[in-house]
This record gives sequence, structure tokens and C-alpha cells, in this order.
Amino acid sequence: MMMGTDPAVGDKLDAKAAILLTVLCMIWGLNAVAIKFSNEGIAPLFGAGLRSVIARVCLMIWMSRKRLGLFPGRLIDGLIVGFLFGVEFGFLYSALLYTTASSASILLYTTPFFHALGAHFFLIGDRLSWNKAAGLILSFVGILILLSSHLGLPSKLQITGDFLAISAAALCALTTVYIKRRLVTAVSPYHTLFYQILFSIPILFLLSFIFRETPVHHVDWLIL
Repeated sequence: MMMGTDPAVGDKLDAKAAILLTVLCMIWGLNAVAIKFSNEGIAPLFGAGLRSVIARVCLMIWMSRKRLGLFPGRLIDGLIVGFLFGVEFGFLYSALLYTTASSASILLYTTPFFHALGAHFFLIGDRLSWNKAAGLILSFVGILILLSSHLGLPSKLQITGDFLAISAAALCALTTVYIKRRLVTAVSPYHTLFYQILFSIPILFLLSFIFRETPVHHVDWLIL
């Protein structure tokens, strides 16, 4: 049963949005490589927490210059998306301890499959048509071909890493669906991002403590 929500702002991407998404995908593609280097000297969950701390400071400075308040409301929803965001990046950082950056990047981009399924059931006006389903299936087949062509038979450790990467993709999709359902018409995109970053910090540091990570092994210019 599909639950009601406000319809999305638009159903089609214009040229500007398409270019921005392409640039973002390029940045996200390099993200896994950067995390792989970071994990060499900084524990993954602790490193993800540090990332959120730095991002929060930068975003707060930018929002202050734009004279944007930090807490416009919907704090419970903010806590939820922050929790999901934190666990997602905890999975991603941990995945790169066990699997390759290329494998993690490819698997992370299974997010559209999970998003399409979630949107079909929980977002009005975003149902999964036969054409969309066929496109997703073809894309999934392409991902399987890419994985099988250069990764070979994965070890048990790599399977663990791949599973964590897929879990991160599913959480990313869940976060997106939740934001579109609960926050997209209630607060600005900047505040949504601020909530995600801010409330992910205690989650990641708590997980780092629970799993008894040694926060920093060594640091050099490449890791930074």
C-alpha cells in the first residue's frame, strides 16, 4: 500500500541539474579512493566521524555568512536522517577495509535500485513503471558484468566488504526516500544536510567506541 506524501518538485531533470549530478558522481567516485587511503592511518568509524565534524564546521560557516538559522524545526526527522547518514558512512568506511575501492564504488551505485523500490511504495508520483523497471534490470546486469570482469572470485573478506557497501547503498536510498517524504517541503536542502552531518557525529564516534577502534595509527600528507 502506497503511503501519501507531497509530490516531488519535478519529474524531469533540466540541463543544469544533469550537469550538477554528473559532477557529483565524479566527486563521489573519487570519494572511495580517498577513504581507502584514509583507512590506512585512521580507524574507519572514527575517520567518518572526523569527516562529519569538519563538514559541519564548514557548513556552519557558510550558513552563517548566508544568515541562515541552524535549527528551523523538524528536529526528530533531523535526528532520524542523521542516524541513517551516520550508519551509512560507517558501513562505507568499514567496507573499504575489506574490499577494493572500485568494487565499493560500483556497489554503492546500486542505490537507485533500492530508491526506486522505496519510492514506488512510499512516494506519490514516483511509481516504478515497466520502462523504469527494465532500465534498472539492465543497469544491474551491467554492474554484475563489470564486477565479474575484473574482480574475479572474491575472498570471504571481500564478500564482507561488498556486503557492507551494498548495505550503505540501501541506507543511502532509505535516507533519500525519508527526506523526500518528510523534509523536502519542510526545511531547506542546506538544513537537511546540516541535520545529517550534525547528528551523524555522535553516532559515528559512539560506534567507534563500541567497536574499540584505535582512532589514529599514523598520519601523513596522503592520508590527510
